[in-house]
Amino acid sequence: MINQKTEIEICINLINWFENISISNEEVFKRIEDNEYVKISQILDEQRKEQGLKDIHLHKRLTSAIEDLKNANPKYEIHIQRYRSFSFLSFLKLVKNSCTELQVPTDEMIDYFSKAEYHILQSELTQFVISKLLEKDDVKTSLSLIPRINDKNEHYTCYRLIAHYYGQKADKLNFLKWLKKCDARKDVGDIQAIKSIFVSKYAETNSLDEALKIVDSKGFGKMYLTDALLPFTKTKSFNEIKEIINIPRFETKKEYLQQIILTNSFINNKTNQTINNFNELSEILMEIPSRVRWYPSDASLRDNLWSYIAESLINNNKEKFKTQIDFTIKKINAKWLKKSIKEQI
Repeated sequence: MINQKTEIEICINLINWFENISISNEEVFKRIEDNEYVKISQILDEQRKEQGLKDIHLHKRLTSAIEDLKNANPKYEIHIQRYRSFSFLSFLKLVKNSCTELQVPTDEMIDYFSKAEYHILQSELTQFVISKLLEKDDVKTSLSLIPRINDKNEHYTCYRLIAHYYGQKADKLNFLKWLKKCDARKDVGDIQAIKSIFVSKYAETNSLDEALKIVDSKGFGKMYLTDALLPFTKTKSFNEIKEIINIPRFETKKEYLQQIILTNSFINNKTNQTINNFNELSEILMEIPSRVRWYPSDASLRDNLWSYIAESLINNNKEKFKTQIDFTIKKINAKWLKKSIKEQI
């Protein structure tokens, strides 16, 4: 019987070889043959069935990649041939799924992952094991793994995991420390999400004034005002939230902060879900032009807010709020979103 974890090593080696365009296709085939990967992968797949594990079709994926590469058009450059015959993401997923399903300890993962040569593979696997380590609050080991990624331009992805970890703990000092290493120029949406989580978590354990100081500090800004108010929308009444945001800094025409915050107040606190509050909220939502988008959704800001209200009422008491739910559905323009809400009723 072959150790089932061998499939992890096989996938890592295959990615290394297929992504290394400095070696010929013939050399890739030779390495696969010399290591008997076709035969071993078939045995590993059969063992999975015998043990009641999920079938990952390693043998089928490998033989298909070999066949496709052998039949690749020689007119194409080698990296194009490899790209069309071998799915990096597919084999990467196999590695992650196998580690999870086989419950591979993090110290063993680190040993396996140390064999990764392709820089993107190094980055992806390092992020994967760091996420596991942070579940155990092991920041020290996590940080020690980052330098193992050969391409320093990929380090920021791991530092974002560290920043996110401290952000969830509302640890201001450490969050801001590691945020500096997160390269805010790349994948802007991701870094904004990390900041949003930190602001809302910080607001949970601090006063609103302290949370607003974070919003006003360098690197943040008014786009995080809704995050600063989020914890308070869960505990304060609709009228209390209205009073809090009845100041100039929340009266922005382009961001529609008051509409977003009051929607959060309505959906996050069931005691705020009254007919009067619904009617008042409906009036101010109509002030939002339908053309205003809301990243990262494909639907408009107004459609998103209507859908959140509808889902909340459906989950709370769909019989009591049937008229209001029907009203919100009629207000949603995006057909796919309207259909999604209807399916929940």
